[in-house]
Amino acid sequence: MTANQRILMVSPVLPATTGNGLAMRAAMSVKALSRHGRLSLLVHQLYPSMRRGGLEPELASLVETLVVQDPRHPSTGLDRLCGPYDRVHAFRLSTIPVAESVRHRAGALHVDFDDLESRSHLRIAGLLRSRQRHGEAAVAERQSATSLAAEIEALSQFDRVYLANLADIDHLPFCGRADVRVLPNVVDPVALSPGETTRSGAQSLDRPFTFLFVGTLTYFPNEDGVRFFCEEVLPLLREQAGQEFRVKVVGLAPPSVTSLRGLPNVEITGMVPAIEPHYATAGAVIVPLRAGGGTRIKLLEAFAFGAPAVSTTIGAEGIAVRPGVECLIADKPESFAAACLNLMNDASLRQRLSVEALAYVQTHHSLDVAIAALS
Repeated sequence: MTANQRILMVSPVLPATTGNGLAMRAAMSVKALSRHGRLSLLVHQLYPSMRRGGLEPELASLVETLVVQDPRHPSTGLDRLCGPYDRVHAFRLSTIPVAESVRHRAGALHVDFDDLESRSHLRIAGLLRSRQRHGEAAVAERQSATSLAAEIEALSQFDRVYLANLADIDHLPFCGRADVRVLPNVVDPVALSPGETTRSGAQSLDRPFTFLFVGTLTYFPNEDGVRFFCEEVLPLLREQAGQEFRVKVVGLAPPSVTSLRGLPNVEITGMVPAIEPHYATAGAVIVPLRAGGGTRIKLLEAFAFGAPAVSTTIGAEGIAVRPGVECLIADKPESFAAACLNLMNDASLRQRLSVEALAYVQTHHSLDVAIAALS
């Protein structure tokens, strides 16, 4: 594909280089697609923006035409989109109806399944049932069935389908006529160039030792992961740790998470204006997820900041890490606590993981990799 194409991207969220993973992947797509031609962006805003003031200047400079729609009024602003377009790039299942409404203006239709939602909803339903939240589980199961039908239709109707990782190909219902490609998440280039505030695995001399979790806690897998850590892993850490430590949870949090503030060793910050200072003073990042999909962009972000990490298998799913090389992997409360203790007590291990993880994201999750995938 040539670099003078006219491209329309349809996103359910305002792209942002920081914040939640959805907005960050949208920002990555804007950066990469803009390298292939003149980019228009239609934001069919199904998810609230974490950022005030509209599109970041860096991203705005890459977009020729920006239309932000209220989903209750889906025709708003369409007259400003003056196709025809060589391709329409739909980000997520929820934007497919909007993309199809401009099909007559498009030479090719592409869709980004960064998350196989049929599979993710089913996993979430299982976790909800394990917490006796059966009504919400039933809703998630219905969402899974609806998503599966939409995925099958997209694979039949769209010219190209992107996945966040190669492993998801095995979980596609079928490939249909679409050209299926991997579009990996990428890490912000600023994070890929550690400056004076990053530690490359050597925590600041501040005490106590800090375990950091970063994520939007209104997303149930993140809520469940933090609660799993605090309820099942943290008591084991308290029994075995030979030094002071704290668990810092950063991100928008519902009452079910903010209530954890009462626990010893736990700090819930809520949303913060900048994430960099929190990575700079973290001894290790924890990713105790037990459901979800796609590629965990927050784990990649931790790698890029030089923060050693311990993750569950699901938390690192879609990322070709080698356990014990780029990060530690543990799934049971006992093994997760043991991995945390290893990181707390072994500075050379933290340093080694940090160096390997940073090299990994620079090689496999740079913007150049995404630009090539979208060619």
